[in-house]
Amino acid sequence: MASENASATPQYEPLPWTRSPLPKSIGLIPKNEADDLLEKFDALVERRATPADDWGREAGRQIYWPCDASRVRVLPDGILFLEEEGPEHAEKLEAKLKVLFPRGVAVWGIGQSKHGVFNGAYDATLRHWVKAELIFSPVAVMSLDASFFMVCDEQLRFTVLGGAPHVLSEVDEAFGGVATLRLLFNQYVDDCGIGFGDPDRQWARGHLTSW
Repeated sequence: MASENASATPQYEPLPWTRSPLPKSIGLIPKNEADDLLEKFDALVERRATPADDWGREAGRQIYWPCDASRVRVLPDGILFLEEEGPEHAEKLEAKLKVLFPRGVAVWGIGQSKHGVFNGAYDATLRHWVKAELIFSPVAVMSLDASFFMVCDEQLRFTVLGGAPHVLSEVDEAFGGVATLRLLFNQYVDDCGIGFGDPDRQWARGHLTSW
């Protein structure tokens, strides 16, 4: 599905801040195909506004959450998944998603698809490119058949997942089971991994742990 270079899809506006060429393993999805993927994503995800809190946080803060609340997982960190603490979880998840989605995944900045909807294998090259060059938050990652998606909040450092039961079971297995994944995420929240201190920790407990 991916085109070889940006000139193949002139409808997109270029990313003005990129410092390096697009890796050869990542391409742009033609805009007509991308529009179809974006429609499918919008049908799978709802935006939930969270209320203002005692610290004066803006009432407009939103989380992107699967419409099917029975199919939710939340991971620590953004798209790099705590690599500084050991890449084993990220590598296991990469391996599973490569098998499940041999045509790769679509990636874009939510609300910024005018700058491109990209396609590549879900691997370390893609994840590091998103972090270093795409620089949007939140970032959407979705399989081309729309059976799986991730919303990576690179500012507050958490990732919401949704998808078909068989895909989520593979995600659970990569982390040692859903109970282990839930424990891992709750510990991350308790350790103030999300955001910038206690207000964000309390916010995360109230809005990100009920799955």
